[in-house]
Amino acid sequence: MPRPSGSLRPPREMPISPGIIGRATNSEVTFGQRNFSDHLFTKYQGCGCMNRLESGYLCLWRRILASGVVVSAALWLSALCQGGVQESEIALAPLAAECEPDFVRLDNGRDLSGWYPARWDGKEIPEATGWSIRDGAICLDASRAKANLFSRYQHSRNCIIRLQFCAAPGADSGVFIHGKQFQVRDYPGSLPDTKRYAPYARPAGQWNELEFDITDGVAVVKLNGHVIEKRWPIGDRQELGLGLQREIGDFAYRLIRIKEKQASADKASVAEVRQAVAEAEITRSTPGNRPPNIIVLVTDDQRWDTLGIMGNPIIHTPNLDSLGRRGVVFENCFVTTSICAPNRASIFTGQYVSRHGIWDFKTPLSPEQLADSYIGRLKAAGYWMAFIGKWGVGNPPKDYFDYDRAWPGQNNYLQWRDGKFVHLEDMMAEQAEECLELAPSDRPFCLSYSFKAPHCQDGDPNRWLNDPRFAGLYERHPSQFFYQPRFASLYRDVTIPPAPLSEPEFFASLPEFLQTSEARVRWQIRFATPEMYQETVKAYYRLITGVDEAVGRILAKLEKRGLADRTVILFTSDNGFYLGERGLAGKWFPHEVSIRVPLLIYDPRLPAELRGQRRQEMVLSIDIAPTILELAGLPISPQMQGRSLVPLLRGEKPPWRTEFYYEHLFQHARIPKTQGVRTVRYKYFRYLVDPPYEELYDLEKDPHEAHNLAQDPAYQQLLVEMREKTNHWQEAVK
Repeated sequence: MPRPSGSLRPPREMPISPGIIGRATNSEVTFGQRNFSDHLFTKYQGCGCMNRLESGYLCLWRRILASGVVVSAALWLSALCQGGVQESEIALAPLAAECEPDFVRLDNGRDLSGWYPARWDGKEIPEATGWSIRDGAICLDASRAKANLFSRYQHSRNCIIRLQFCAAPGADSGVFIHGKQFQVRDYPGSLPDTKRYAPYARPAGQWNELEFDITDGVAVVKLNGHVIEKRWPIGDRQELGLGLQREIGDFAYRLIRIKEKQASADKASVAEVRQAVAEAEITRSTPGNRPPNIIVLVTDDQRWDTLGIMGNPIIHTPNLDSLGRRGVVFENCFVTTSICAPNRASIFTGQYVSRHGIWDFKTPLSPEQLADSYIGRLKAAGYWMAFIGKWGVGNPPKDYFDYDRAWPGQNNYLQWRDGKFVHLEDMMAEQAEECLELAPSDRPFCLSYSFKAPHCQDGDPNRWLNDPRFAGLYERHPSQFFYQPRFASLYRDVTIPPAPLSEPEFFASLPEFLQTSEARVRWQIRFATPEMYQETVKAYYRLITGVDEAVGRILAKLEKRGLADRTVILFTSDNGFYLGERGLAGKWFPHEVSIRVPLLIYDPRLPAELRGQRRQEMVLSIDIAPTILELAGLPISPQMQGRSLVPLLRGEKPPWRTEFYYEHLFQHARIPKTQGVRTVRYKYFRYLVDPPYEELYDLEKDPHEAHNLAQDPAYQQLLVEMREKTNHWQEAVK
């Protein structure tokens, strides 16, 4: 009989035993038969081979089964019973009983003692469904698993971790080290982001050896003895130790062992580091070490390409452009849901909506959520807290801010104060100046400033324009976008280019549920004629210029009070906006114009060589809260799902996300729900209608998302992968 190939695929002439697995042919191997060890033991225990297996072959049948290759195991066991295969022909790593010297083994091969099921953040849950011990290995049944699996063993930032893993074809898992995930998967069959590891990996169904040699929190990663990452930083949550990820497909782990190393002589010990942190905490309120002041500026419905520094040749935003040139511009910032209230809750909490659970405009943050938000944590740390403008998540908390000008709902652009008209954005700018004048000099402050602009004035605009108090404010009808009247001449002599994909023929190709959606209703109000389109977009731009003017007033006040050199400023928006693309208006859906937003961060403490960076990483609105906390020198909440952008501000190049999950489950009769995944190159999402309607785009070739590839035969495998990604993320973000 010929020796088996490296994949343990049986020879073609060998018959498949019926009943062992239902998805195999003579040339295919299927991984993942449930209870396969017991099944095969029962099948062959009467044939006289078990004694040979147990005594003379080092439990060969168990080692084969532990490889996870079910059909191969069954066939080779069948052949062995018939005397056709010798042990030397099976090239599997031995299942060692003892570790290498000085290593501690975390799995015992018998049960899950010392392990606990938990969410991504390490929060323990009641049961470990889907994780079990089979043939000496920790096995994952991804279809049943509800959680990740963490070891209770605590290890340092100077250690060596070794383990073996075996993946089903296309399976995807991961190893958490101090809360940070390293992707572990069927590398030869994996997606492009880890395809570079494939030359060093064994095929699906075979055991691989993975090693993390960690020094001061940075690992050299080896796969089967080959270095695949030279500097992979582990996480910063030492209390989480090591964990195994529930992901896609069946997986097995075994021989998980750790060896502590001596810290380098020139490096501080863990105790010394903790002492230094404690001392820094004591002295950080002194003038020389005080954390920075932080200003968070959030506009409403401003898409990413409506700043001069983002390449818009028409719009006038000199103050924000200057802020970007002196700070860091994030070219690829996205929201995880494109709607005001839910995403504002995400900005506060650093969480996907599936976790914080606020899908409407009335539900407030719970006291616990507020305390764990960036606002609550800064307040607890002693920051002087201020809020101006649209709170956006139910009613604002009472008696919470030292300077409180927060309001619920949308408010109105046209205000009447002291017997005269004042524009809301001008009133808020005055409040910002007052706030900065009142900010104390002996403690840091945080001002969250939430613009109404450039959001429209909801409802019938004539309700306001026909009010005698506001009569004659505008020479031309401003549509729903009530800009400051002094900007009326701005852009008047400019012709706004037509929106991409705004041709009637493109709209006619959309499914009926989009043609009758709320997005089309609002298009009729704003963009139905070329004249309406021109005036609406110009009014929208004028509101953004008004935002820029307010930013200029804030910068001037900081300079006047001598605060400019210790005040960090973040500028972003709560979601994007359709300006007639696809024959639509509003936001909600996952096209780029709806989910991509500006993000500028100005930190005056950055050295000159780090200013003016334009970062290309995929960053999210849920990254804002952890970024603020790290800027303030505070620990990041374990409930936050975003990542701090501080390493990017410092010019570092850490491993970064290559995809994110989008969800929009807001309940509205004319706004279909959506969910999907955007990677660096591709975007997939589905409208949750009956039947579901899918869209798939190659963003590299089709940046305007004109050609839906969901029905293209050449993209069906990608479509399946993106569906699976979406299904996984849907559960993972909870």
